[in-house]
Amino acid sequence: MTIETAVVQQSEAKRWATVAVVMGCGIGAALQVGKVPIAASMLQQSLGIDLAAVGTVAGIFAVLGLIGSVPAGVVIAAVGARRVLLCGLAAIALGAASGALAPSLAVLLVSRLLEGLGFLLVMVAAPALLDRVVDVSARDVTMAVWSCVMPFGIALALVAGPIFDGWRAIWWASAAFVALLFVLAGVIVPEVASQTGPARTGLMQEAAALARRRTPALLMGCSHSTA
Repeated sequence: MTIETAVVQQSEAKRWATVAVVMGCGIGAALQVGKVPIAASMLQQSLGIDLAAVGTVAGIFAVLGLIGSVPAGVVIAAVGARRVLLCGLAAIALGAASGALAPSLAVLLVSRLLEGLGFLLVMVAAPALLDRVVDVSARDVTMAVWSCVMPFGIALALVAGPIFDGWRAIWWASAAFVALLFVLAGVIVPEVASQTGPARTGLMQEAAALARRRTPALLMGCSHSTA
């Protein structure tokens, strides 16, 4: 084996390790969505709340997605996808840990806001990282696999949830899992170049134009009302 071949193989191995970790980060973020339905009855008994309140706990993520997706994309273009990914993982871990200690619904809702912010950052930053790390020839397959991350993470939460004794244990486990992903991402995921100059300016102009339109908000409202 020549030195050049060894270097290429090492680079490929690091690239696919990055892809695996980023996919794992998406699964860790999706877990935060799936853990609420499986813990619904536990939350009702522990906190003395009704199903409407449980729905509010679960629906925070959808509201944050509506108002925060475009700004998150602008932030990624400005500061870099890796930093945003790490910030998102940290927010999820901190929010889940805070939720596990929540004595009341109000505190739990605040912790879910933090989790939701982290979820949003991870789910926007991860595809941007994959797009810049993976070769063009493998990009379609990679993005196809990424599209399965959300349902897989939710299903994993639904399957693993009953293993734990109480909803607080579920929250602690989800926090620990995301904290592990934070460490792995910090070690393995490389820094990639962010958009600068005219590219970033154009993105901000497009984001501002999209924010002025009512169609995206109407579509989100319709999909949420039919869910």
